[in-house]
Amino acid sequence: MERLGNKQQVKIMENHYIIQLTEKAEKLIRIIAEVRDGKILDISISGDFFLSRPELIDSLEMALINKSINELENFNASNLLQNLGFNVTSDDETLVSQILGIIAQIKKTDSAIMRGGTL
Repeated sequence: MERLGNKQQVKIMENHYIIQLTEKAEKLIRIIAEVRDGKILDISISGDFFLSRPELIDSLEMALINKSINELENFNASNLLQNLGFNVTSDDETLVSQILGIIAQIKKTDSAIMRGGTL
C-alpha cells in the first residue's frame, strides 16, 4: 500500500487500483473507490456527516459507478441531486459538493498512476 497525505492506493494489477481518500474539513469524509482504466468500478462514501435523506449516499454512489474519472469534472452537486430526484437542504447540497470535490482527486491520483508515478 502506498500512502501520501490523505490518499492511499493499492495496486490490484496494471491500471487497476483501490484508492482511499480522506478529508476532514467541517466533517470527516472517507471515500474508497475501485478504479480500473480510468473508470470507477465501485465506490463507498462514509464519514461523520448527516444528511436529511440517508438514502442519498446510496444513490450518489450508484450514480458514480461506471463513470469515467474524466466525467467527474462535469459533475455539479445541484444538477446531480436534481437528476437523482432529491429535494434536499442546502446543507445536503454543500456536503455533496464537498464529496464531489474529494472524488475529483481520483483523477489526479489516477493520472499520477498512469504516468508510472505514485500518489
